[in-house]
Amino acid sequence: MAEATTLQGRYRLNHWLAAGAMGTVYEATDERLNRHVVVKVLKEGLSQDASFVERFRREARAVAALSHPNIASVYDSGEDAGRHFMVMELVKGRDLGRIINEDGRSRLIVPPTSPPRCATRLRTRTPRTSFIATSSRPT
Repeated sequence: MAEATTLQGRYRLNHWLAAGAMGTVYEATDERLNRHVVVKVLKEGLSQDASFVERFRREARAVAALSHPNIASVYDSGEDAGRHFMVMELVKGRDLGRIINEDGRSRLIVPPTSPPRCATRLRTRTPRTSFIATSSRPT
């Protein structure tokens, strides 16, 4: 990103943070509310695929419906000049990959509930949600 890009005249993308299979993540500024946020932008090629766009929208709605101290909040989502994006809470700290690389797996806290039981609980609390984002907040 050579020059600053602004989405919907509101979200100024300041710098690149990460890239994944579906999109690129930037640290950004919400110029209307004067706060730092994270903006996840769907990859250009995937923006042309209606099924990927719908999956991206479902991800935004699903995460926005959750409220937990270990899940970054979704503030907004939208589209600007064919680029689909979601705006999330910026949480400073180390991500899970970095924690594992620096501290080792043994430092991770094992949840007292099995993954299948967690999935069942999520399904009962978030009906009609078929996709839950796997991103986690840094510690």
